[in-house]
Amino acid sequence: LPLQIGDEMVNFSCDSTMGMFNPFHDVIDGHWSMLVTFPKDFDPVGTTELGHMAKLKEEFEARNVKLFALSCDTKMSHRRWVDETQELQECSIGFPMIVDEHGEISRLLGLVRPKVSAGRARRREARTPGLTASGAFPFPPQAVNAVRSLIPATLVIVTDIDRRIRMMMQYPVTTGRNFYEILRAIDTLQLTMCARARAS
Repeated sequence: LPLQIGDEMVNFSCDSTMGMFNPFHDVIDGHWSMLVTFPKDFDPVGTTELGHMAKLKEEFEARNVKLFALSCDTKMSHRRWVDETQELQECSIGFPMIVDEHGEISRLLGLVRPKVSAGRARRREARTPGLTASGAFPFPPQAVNAVRSLIPATLVIVTDIDRRIRMMMQYPVTTGRNFYEILRAIDTLQLTMCARARAS
């Protein structure tokens, strides 16, 4: 079943630009968190978003929110993208980028949508060994680009201190996200939870 508000955040082990998370739940336990997904590195829209996140990092930290980014590329590619974004956006990216080179985590999050992108998958199947029209896993290293072709949207997931999903926002990959609006939404979520705690 797809993730929904109120569900526990999926747990996984992974590598990132700031080391291994084993498991992810241990990293976010006791904090709010925000996971922002990207289909690939060096995307112009994603580069702008990544820089905006970095510039607002202190605002998120003031709300006890840990930031994470995720993209279907290698750790080396992530590091190059971070360097390029810091130069272009004049910022410092102080949060980890999760490595999802073969799309396993994106699949857990419900982002890999073979039926939505079935036509593209079939066209790529002959050119990319190991890819099936159903998007079956595991994908071999040479199929990374094919994984991206099966991801039609980006995602923002906000979890609370109990690792419960409190907000999910899905966007087309061509549309940038408004992080001021996300901050406003987190404020309302936290204020509501505080009010309920005082009333109980």
